[in-house]
Amino acid sequence: MRTNCALKPPVRQILLAFMVAFLIGGSASATPSFTVPVDLSRLDLLEARRAAVLPPEGYEVTFLLRPPQEQHFTLACWACSEAEFVQVGFTLLGADLVELRTRRPVDPAALIIRPGLGRVVALWDVSPGRDPVPPPPAPEEVARRQAAAGALLVRVREALGLGGFTGGPRIALRLRERADLTVWADGGSVVYTLSALGTPDLTETLEVTRTGEWWHVTVAPDHLAITREEFGGPANRTVFLRLGVDGWWEGAVETISFPGGHRDLHPLTHDQAREVLRGGLQELRRAREHFALGLGTDLSRYRLP
Repeated sequence: MRTNCALKPPVRQILLAFMVAFLIGGSASATPSFTVPVDLSRLDLLEARRAAVLPPEGYEVTFLLRPPQEQHFTLACWACSEAEFVQVGFTLLGADLVELRTRRPVDPAALIIRPGLGRVVALWDVSPGRDPVPPPPAPEEVARRQAAAGALLVRVREALGLGGFTGGPRIALRLRERADLTVWADGGSVVYTLSALGTPDLTETLEVTRTGEWWHVTVAPDHLAITREEFGGPANRTVFLRLGVDGWWEGAVETISFPGGHRDLHPLTHDQAREVLRGGLQELRRAREHFALGLGTDLSRYRLP
């Protein structure tokens, strides 16, 4: 006896709707996102790594912004079966696409496409004289790649909350969990990085370079590390402090004298540790206030006994 197992239309529609909802909700919940308001007047450069994952292909997105309107998007997916390209790159000035780079698994190199006024330039990214130069792609292939990549650009801009952004003083950047965000200011002398955003592994890193002085501050989930270097005089002096959330600490002072390069190393005293802790936290708070991202961790956990 043969049994008819076909589902009745209402049941089939309900299950189909459930499956679609599950897939959409599941993919969204697999990579939670949050929005970071950014005042672009406060920085020279912004880079977001692992900023988003673009379904269904699985492209991982890196975004770079040089205010007020220069934007770079890089999509990479070297082992994704559903992606035509292994890498796609876009450079925009405002709303205008300046350069497009696409690379398929079978391509000898990336194909660079530069839209112009009435004329499109396309060339392979190879080194003449060192690499064999492939024949130029057909105009139809160039147009096809432009169309396919253009659809990806629309999707990635929407994913990052930049669908209507063509330049301006502020953005609301949408990032996925575990993204890394780096901002630069003062001509690159201040570099502030937040890694593993939105997770318990959130880590802050700050580098500050001034005349004769360099600071490096790291705030990890379980410890704080501060390095201060003084240079340019008759001796270079480096002070290092490492402090745990439970109060343990260690540190050292290294002095290298010139000429001759004589090296002197001794443990950090409690007073010296207190001084470098105060200075490092002051640098970090100053950077936080300047960039105003509001994503830092609680610093009250780090105290010397």
